[in-house]
Amino acid sequence: MGVEELGSLFLRFGRQFQIKRSGLFTLDDARKSNLIFVGSPTENLTLGEIPHSSGFTFKLLQTGHDDWVQGVVDLKPRPGEASEYLPTAESRPLEVDYAVIILTHGLDRTRWILILAGASTVGTQAAVDYASDPDSVKDLLRRLNIQPGSDMKSFEALLRVKVANDVPLTTELVKVRGTE
Repeated sequence: MGVEELGSLFLRFGRQFQIKRSGLFTLDDARKSNLIFVGSPTENLTLGEIPHSSGFTFKLLQTGHDDWVQGVVDLKPRPGEASEYLPTAESRPLEVDYAVIILTHGLDRTRWILILAGASTVGTQAAVDYASDPDSVKDLLRRLNIQPGSDMKSFEALLRVKVANDVPLTTELVKVRGTE
């Protein structure tokens, strides 16, 4: 669903892009193209082959004696900020999820890599929805202090997603920081 939404967005701007499963991805693609990864590194194993600095990573975290859940870890929290963001435990219906949006330079610094990833597929869909919504993008750019018409800078953002019946209902920008 996320790839279809991105395709519609690109078509509205008169742009096309090539869709490729991550298993068919090559490092030549990373050198020659702007890339969008949809899904977490646990689903896009080749994403781990591309050097990119991110303060957010996905990790299995223990929530109880025998309970584990895929969450987001902030490797660079500021004083007083949480370092772990856990979705609703798997033993209950998903009510809260987390996702990240990361924009970074590619192997060739004239190219870009956009990562839209959630702790679950619902979180991933919320990240795509957020990145495709003009009002959300305006707010994101405002919080990054990027003025219209100025050069884009790399960043990373953490999103909190409220969920009902496996559908993302609302998405809140929890943290955003420039990485350059």
